[in-house]
Amino acid sequence: MAEVIAERPSPYYLSTADGMSDDYIHYARKLVSMSYQTLCCRQLQQLNPPAFRPWSDEENLAFGQEKARLTELGAMLASNVIPSLGLDGEALRTEAESSLTAGRKLEMVTAPFESWADGVVFRYLYSMVLTGQLSAVIGSNYVPYANWAQETYFSFCLKKWPTPIGSPHFGRMERTIAEEGREMVQRHLEQAWPRAMRSFGADGSANEAAYLRLGLKTRSNQMCRRLFLDRIEPDFKQLGLTAPSR
Repeated sequence: MAEVIAERPSPYYLSTADGMSDDYIHYARKLVSMSYQTLCCRQLQQLNPPAFRPWSDEENLAFGQEKARLTELGAMLASNVIPSLGLDGEALRTEAESSLTAGRKLEMVTAPFESWADGVVFRYLYSMVLTGQLSAVIGSNYVPYANWAQETYFSFCLKKWPTPIGSPHFGRMERTIAEEGREMVQRHLEQAWPRAMRSFGADGSANEAAYLRLGLKTRSNQMCRRLFLDRIEPDFKQLGLTAPSR
């Protein structure tokens, strides 16, 4: 319940039928558009494993299943959330797919891959960023969006049920370190880390204040970033990686 877990009290909207202010709709559109356009990003659809590796066929199958799930989650937003906010889902999708930087997206998804290893690090970090980001909207008072966030959370933020919350790409990271070397994986991590951290947004921004005031989010950017760091620390310890200081 939003009033209980929010950082400050907020009104509770079960749906657009309950009546939302222009201010609420404005910020709901911002938040939902970012989620949708991030999900439509090219980087989440493009990652081809090296064909000569013994595991490539299995990986292609797994990646195909992941892409189908991404499409399903995008369709959920497009059908259950976007129309109620008066947004054009097709226009948002087309804009997002036009280039890596087009539209409103988490910065995590706005850089090209250098290699398969780079892509693995990206997918791992992206899923861990989501563990923090989605935790702030699962309790959103905009229930259609909160429902979507919960569905996405359990799709991308579990290693494998019923193991603890974490990246489903942890096993890929282990294999990549074994095959490519820890030094190379650490280098890709250093390159992607600043984008991952900036994907949580600036602390104390006007957008953050509005999201919390209106009940669209229930945790600050700082809290989400802290959750990300807390959850990634034991993984890095097990993988022998070091969290960059930047």
